[in-house]
Amino acid sequence: MARKSRKSGTLQAAPEVYEATYDTAVYVRLSVLDSGKKDSESILNQQDMLEQYIATHPELTLKKVFVDNGETGVDFLRPAWNDLMAECKAGRINCILLKDLSRLGRNYIETGEYLEKIFPLLGVRLIAVGDQYDNISLTNNERLVSNLKNLVNDIYAKDISRKSSAALAIKQKNGDFIGDYAAYGYLKDPANKHRLIVDTETAPIVRQIFQWKADGVGTSQICRRLNEAGILAPLRYRLEKGIVKSEKYRNNVWQVKTVNVVLQNPVYLGHIAQRKHVGALCEGKGRSRAKSEDWVIVPDMHEPIVTQEVFDPAKMVMANRTAQYQSANGKYAHFTPPEQLLGGLGFCADCGKSLLRYKQVS
Repeated sequence: MARKSRKSGTLQAAPEVYEATYDTAVYVRLSVLDSGKKDSESILNQQDMLEQYIATHPELTLKKVFVDNGETGVDFLRPAWNDLMAECKAGRINCILLKDLSRLGRNYIETGEYLEKIFPLLGVRLIAVGDQYDNISLTNNERLVSNLKNLVNDIYAKDISRKSSAALAIKQKNGDFIGDYAAYGYLKDPANKHRLIVDTETAPIVRQIFQWKADGVGTSQICRRLNEAGILAPLRYRLEKGIVKSEKYRNNVWQVKTVNVVLQNPVYLGHIAQRKHVGALCEGKGRSRAKSEDWVIVPDMHEPIVTQEVFDPAKMVMANRTAQYQSANGKYAHFTPPEQLLGGLGFCADCGKSLLRYKQVS
């Protein structure tokens, strides 16, 4: 199509008209919880930059923004990322917009898997604005450069892991609390985030849990009493207080494992117990729970909630019940473990976790 110039009367090409052919998702990620500061890596700044990019590219139509705030880039176990991939697999999103390739991931192998296999298979266009990366127009040289950048991102993440692991180990040995959230019954001291203070609202509930267990009340019964009394479970309580933001905790209730975590934690005696999980990216080790004898425990670092006279009997009741269960379980050791018929098929309507078959013995 051509039009006539008013000044010269000559024919000129009409401006190119784009069709909105890409249903686009903006993906932003920050490795630490966004403080709200307007720095170059903030969630808000990433989003603003990407939305401005879409505004200048008519072929892109923004459908949704996915945000992983406080999620590591060394793996892809991120809530918003998983939601985004579900949209891509359903065919509702066919273009992903990032600030740069490090927002996608800092694991060289897994990131390469997405770039070279998963996105092409799904027919998903990937644009990393800061790296001038667009997988529908990559040259061989650009592909080589992107691979080198992913390798650098991987090395950078491992170097940071090595340095931070050493620094955190020193803090642990000094008795400084370094967890994201204080244990149920405590709060972080506003004057010193590495020190715990008693939460007067939940501390009485902790004392009641220990007393019930010391009196021989079963853990399932303790859960039932707490739920029937309308006592908010730890994650739901943190959500209500604004300590955590994810709505996935809205339906959280007291469960056996939740009560057991409370009953096994020496923090309620006034001790700081850390390094309960081990694993470091720099060592190539995945995260796993450490044995209790390997925890780093520094005594008398804050005000206790329960006394040793209550903690020890509660612990003894738990140990005896565990021994009874293991003894009874041994009677059926010759049976073949049951097949998980519901694995990956049935899910809890409240928490969304996969349903599993368990064997109960008595």
